[in-house]
Amino acid sequence: VVLRRIGAASLIELRAPPRANKHGSIADAPDSSLCIYQQLGSGSRFSGNPGFCIHHGMFATSYSDLPYETSPLAADGFHLRILKVPAADLRPSQAGLVKAGLGDLVPKPLCENGALVPLLASCFRDLKETDDAREPERARSLVQTLAQLALIERGLIRPSSRAALHALRVGRLSLARRLIARNISRTTLSPALVAELLGISVRHLHILFETTEISFAQTVTAERLAESRQFEAYHRLTAF
Repeated sequence: VVLRRIGAASLIELRAPPRANKHGSIADAPDSSLCIYQQLGSGSRFSGNPGFCIHHGMFATSYSDLPYETSPLAADGFHLRILKVPAADLRPSQAGLVKAGLGDLVPKPLCENGALVPLLASCFRDLKETDDAREPERARSLVQTLAQLALIERGLIRPSSRAALHALRVGRLSLARRLIARNISRTTLSPALVAELLGISVRHLHILFETTEISFAQTVTAERLAESRQFEAYHRLTAF
């Protein structure tokens, strides 16, 4: 288990042998927390009523104080990433929570084809790639964004609340940047393409980048320059 503290929150990457575990023995983090699980290995089965399975890349959420058991679906055992955010850090009045308590958040998977899953995945990657020592505020902001996205999906945050709209903006901007990097070699790369992949309008896409110091076009240019430098460096190394 690798435990990383981000403020009061905990980011845990769990590897464990293939045996069933009761909740409480697999995550050393504060009680009364929102838990967001990302499956990294083959899959896990969560007991309960109803029970469910999550496979590689899928997400699930729960409240830390509700009991459950899990078991791996394959011989490779458990491999999960778990973000635990203390309930005290969610600040119900500011976060737009429909209800202050999280006690009814029984373990539940996020809809695999839901619009929020790619945003969660992108922000999780951002959090993993962020250096806490150099960018502590960014790390803490990403934790809040991930918590808010999960609570929107569970119906505990009003989608029209300020916190929800902020979380959606951060998530979409994160994913937009990854889509640019993923499609940087395509001649068809354009605001229209990225907006379509995000499921938003071109105008909305440009508004996302207006909140940053670099526009969509500047982001594409910077990404292409970085790719070109990497290509040249590779060829210099292989020339000898």
